[in-house]
Amino acid sequence: MVCGYTFHNCSSFNMSTSLLMSVRTDRTGSDAGKLIQNKIMGLYIMGGLCVFGIVGNCLSVLVLQRDKERREALFLLQCLAVIDGMYLLTALFRYPLKHLIDLPTYEYIQLGAFPLLKSFQTICIWTMVLVTIDRFIYVCHPLRAQVILTRRSKRLWAIAIIVAGFVYNLPRFFDSCISRFALSCTDIDIVGMIFRPQFQGKVYSIIYRQVLYVLLLYVAPQTIICYMNFSLIRAIRRSRKRHVECSQPQEARHDNNATVVLVIIVIAFIVCEAPEPVIHTITSVEYAYHIEILTIDSISLYTISDLLMLVNSSINFLIYIIFGRRFRGILKELFKSSITSATSMFSRNKTCTTKYTRHPYPNVHFVPAVDGVRV
Repeated sequence: MVCGYTFHNCSSFNMSTSLLMSVRTDRTGSDAGKLIQNKIMGLYIMGGLCVFGIVGNCLSVLVLQRDKERREALFLLQCLAVIDGMYLLTALFRYPLKHLIDLPTYEYIQLGAFPLLKSFQTICIWTMVLVTIDRFIYVCHPLRAQVILTRRSKRLWAIAIIVAGFVYNLPRFFDSCISRFALSCTDIDIVGMIFRPQFQGKVYSIIYRQVLYVLLLYVAPQTIICYMNFSLIRAIRRSRKRHVECSQPQEARHDNNATVVLVIIVIAFIVCEAPEPVIHTITSVEYAYHIEILTIDSISLYTISDLLMLVNSSINFLIYIIFGRRFRGILKELFKSSITSATSMFSRNKTCTTKYTRHPYPNVHFVPAVDGVRV
């Protein structure tokens, strides 16, 4: 297929019977059960998860900013929450939108939404690596932390990851186009994204979309994260042994709690991100060698993988609430102050309304007249 719109007669176009039957099945709605299942997953589950994650990440940024004592130390976690929120916001145009608009419009939106989603995914992964490195240096090499983990260096690294994430995914913004063709004898109109001819070579397909994708987004970052996470777990165990032997100051206890929270976030990250490269590699091998390794439909596998990545970007807020004592305290103060402000504003508005309300008529005292008529 080529980019643009093409019209084919059945005599000049060779299409497999299975593909025709699958398209007819989707059009006639005989496979209504699967369509309903896909709608529940894409619109309600994934869409609801995106909305929950966006709200949770916004609250996380507000709470982390209100922690004045550790605001600078939590700067990278704020960046992670912002990037996760942007990933989830873009995911709204990828998953639930498919069930809300017509297919041609949806496919045209994906020309920008899909590469943007992959860009934020890349930035999320390497921001997680940066957060882990930051905590690793602070806990395992505290003497170097004051030199390496400066305010300026953290911001420079965060900016570098954002720029590198978009630069790496820049080809995705240009590699696809919309192909739309019709078959006169079957009344079938098929719309879909395809790769442009200049991006259909083996170099782009194998080197960029397969090898570099798996190495840069999964093998390298997860290797770094796993090594440093194990080091942080050992540091937590040593700290707890010292805590048993002698009492620790309050600042040290806060640092240990922050390290525990980060370790849990990293474990959730590894669990949610691990299936995607495995599924990606297996489906690529199946496509390249025309073999069947898994009996499960590849679309279902990618749906599960996409769902886990949405969970990864949404779950940090719950981890903060469950395991972060300081986070819970600041969140309670935030809600209390918001409720107090709303109540006081309502009271002031009510007072002002009562104060400036005027009677429509002046007060008149009526006295009985001699003839019984009131005046």
